[in-house]
Amino acid sequence: MRLLFAAYCMINNENGDSLIGVYKRALRIGMEMARRGHDVWMFCPGREHYHDELTDQAESYIHYLDMPLKVLFCPSAEVKSRYFRMAIRRLRLDLVVVGEEPNDGTLRDTTLCAMNLGIRLVVLDNAYSPSMARMFVDSNAPTFDGIVLTGPSSLQLRKPPEYYCAAPPYIEGSSAEAQTLLDQSGLLPTRLITVLGYERKAQQLAIALLPKLVEHGCAAIFLVPDPQESRERVSALPREVAQQILVLPTPSENLLFGCLQLSNLVIGKCGFMQVSESLALGTPFLGITYRGCFSLKLLPKPVRRFVHAAERVRVDAATVDAAVRLIHISHDEIRRIHDGKFGARSIVADFLERLPPGRRNGTREYIRRRHPWMNLLSSVTARFR
Repeated sequence: MRLLFAAYCMINNENGDSLIGVYKRALRIGMEMARRGHDVWMFCPGREHYHDELTDQAESYIHYLDMPLKVLFCPSAEVKSRYFRMAIRRLRLDLVVVGEEPNDGTLRDTTLCAMNLGIRLVVLDNAYSPSMARMFVDSNAPTFDGIVLTGPSSLQLRKPPEYYCAAPPYIEGSSAEAQTLLDQSGLLPTRLITVLGYERKAQQLAIALLPKLVEHGCAAIFLVPDPQESRERVSALPREVAQQILVLPTPSENLLFGCLQLSNLVIGKCGFMQVSESLALGTPFLGITYRGCFSLKLLPKPVRRFVHAAERVRVDAATVDAAVRLIHISHDEIRRIHDGKFGARSIVADFLERLPPGRRNGTREYIRRRHPWMNLLSSVTARFR
């Protein structure tokens, strides 16, 4: 089977903000499909600005479809649709997997093009709660042949249809490597904090909080893209605080997930991937939130008590109180959020391989009735068939 994953990757090097979760989710599934012998392609504008161990591995498994910026930002819908149709048609695809609900931009362009060419479509997104998952299915089922929602088991849709795949967070490996690292680090914490410092704001938030948290026997492991720069920030802290911090470069996924599992608190960005992975491993989460982050209000109320969102890196009393409360929560209190089952890559790959060979009945007809502009797109692109 030949399939195309459509995603996006946004990195703002000036302020350290990033949106990479959709890309990494698509990479994980795509690599699993490639390992199974499928011909996998990736279309992800902005991917050239982000690199880690996962993206380096993907180079050996996945082909990349790149389009010129003048096409991606072309003001003419006719020219853009013509180019998309030409590029995607040449690939002779069996399946297109869209990394997020395609409300706008290149994800929508790719979805419309695949529909017009009669290619099967699957969408990946997040399960924020059972009710939100139901709303997502009701809204998107007429468009897609398969729906894959990722999240802890308690947030998944109850009694799902056959075209729904409940994927747990994409966590692989064990905590053995992280435990060895902790044993050799010289840190002797009563409570461990892992800082996902991929964004500069997350590091700043953690550094502002740690003088208060070290008083409670905490030590911290910072996982960052630029260790030297981060060590300079840490060195400005009081000595008794700085000596309880270990700064490491962006780790392997096995070490990453092991650190999350061994921690009493994770500090990062309020992105659903980071939050859901931490909670699924039984660890509370405190994060910086800004435009592009998901709202914690989407989570069920019982789950929200294990998460806190800070709106600024200069911590206030509410954020300090929340951090102190979260580090004292036991793993047992959080375990009801997730059933402990993982292996999402295989689960989703199995689902994609089981999809029927043709489009589900009614998908194409429904979208033409629901969105009149589809008829215009079809008439514009028909001449290029």
